[in-house]
Amino acid sequence: MNNLYITGTESYLKVQDQHLLVFHPHKPCCKVAINQVNNLVLIGYCKRSDKAIYFALSRCIPVLFLDDKGNYFGRIETEERRRVKYLAHQLKRAKDLEFTRAIAESIVRAKLHNSCTLLRHFSHCHPTKATQTTLDAMALLLDDLPLADSVDVLREYGQTATKLYFQSLGCLFAGALNFDQPIQHQPTHPINSLLNLGYTLLNQNIYALLQAVGLHSHFGNLHIHRDHHPALVADFMEEFSALLVDALVVDLVILQLFTPADFTLPDARGGVYLYPNAINKFIQYWEKTLQSEVNHLYAGTVNYQQCLEWQVQEYVACLLGEREFYRPFLSKK
Repeated sequence: MNNLYITGTESYLKVQDQHLLVFHPHKPCCKVAINQVNNLVLIGYCKRSDKAIYFALSRCIPVLFLDDKGNYFGRIETEERRRVKYLAHQLKRAKDLEFTRAIAESIVRAKLHNSCTLLRHFSHCHPTKATQTTLDAMALLLDDLPLADSVDVLREYGQTATKLYFQSLGCLFAGALNFDQPIQHQPTHPINSLLNLGYTLLNQNIYALLQAVGLHSHFGNLHIHRDHHPALVADFMEEFSALLVDALVVDLVILQLFTPADFTLPDARGGVYLYPNAINKFIQYWEKTLQSEVNHLYAGTVNYQQCLEWQVQEYVACLLGEREFYRPFLSKK
C-alpha cells in the first residue's frame, strides 16, 4: 500500500498526464504516477486542485484528511470502494459468542505478548524493578487468559494490561524532552503528541486494508460496537500499536531525533503539537517502519505493511471458517 502525503500550507497538489504533482516553493517538484498511489493523505491546509481530487477518486483512490495537528478529520471515497463482501459473515459471527470470545482472546494475547516484547527489548540495557514488576504481572494475565469466560472479562484483562504497560513505557521516556507526566491521549507533552500521530496513521492504514478486502470496520470482537468507533480497526490496533507506534517513538526519542524545537508551545488548553516540517519528518520514519522486515511465524520474512495485510487475510479465513483459530502476530524480537 503506497501512501502519498501532502503537508503544509505552501504545498500544492495538481494532476498532469496521469501523474500527481506536488509543488512546494522550497523543494523540487514531486511527481508520482497515479497507478503507484493507493491512498492520498492531505495534512493541514495544503492547497489542491479540484481536478487532482477528482482524478484520484476516479481511480478509486481514497482521500484522507488530517488537520494541521495530525488528527483525523475525514475522508472522501467513491461508492465503489465501499465493499461489504463479508458483511453477512460478520453479522452471523457477531452472534456467535464462542467465535467472538476466541478472537478476543487471541487479540489480548497478542497485545500482552507484543507489549512485553517491547518492554524487554528497550529495558535490556537499563532494567528497572518497576518494569520487571510489570512483566511479571502481564505474564500472570497471559496465563489466566484461557480462564476468562467472556469477552467482558478479556476486555478487563486488556484494560489492566494497558495501565501497567503505559506506566512502564513512561519510564523509558524519563527525562527525554523533559518528560515528567503519565502517557495519555491528550497531547499535553511532545511524547504524547508523537504517539497520537502514530496511532492516527496506524488506525487509518488498518481501516484502508479492511475496506480494500470488503470487511466492515465497525464489526469487531474485543471492542464494543458503537457509533463513530470502528471496532474491528481497534481490534487490530491492539495487536500492532506497541510494535509499530510505541517502538518507533521510543527509538526517535532515545536517539534524540526530535527536539523541543519541533513542537509548538502549549496552546490555551495545554496542547503541544508538531510543526508541519516535524510532521513530515515523522511520516518519513513511519513509512520506513512499515517497510522494515520482520520474521512472521507463518508468512516468513515480510515487511510490517505486508504483515498487516497478512493478518487481515488471516482474519478473513477465520471469519469464513477456513481456519479454526485466528493466529495473531507475535513478535520475536
